[in-house]
Amino acid sequence: MILWGYLIWGDIPSVIEATGMLLIVGAGVYMFYREQIRNRELAIDTTLR
Repeated sequence: MILWGYLIWGDIPSVIEATGMLLIVGAGVYMFYREQIRNRELAIDTTLR
C-alpha cells in the first residue's frame, strides 16, 4: 500500500510513520522467530512411547 501511495500520489511516509511500520514489521518477525524456537523445543522435549 505504501508503494502504491508513492507511485500514484508521490506520497513519502514521514519519520513517525516509517518508525511505526518498522515497529510492526519487527514485532511480527520476532513473533515468527520465537514460535520457531518454541516449536523446536517442544519437538525435542516430546518422548516416543
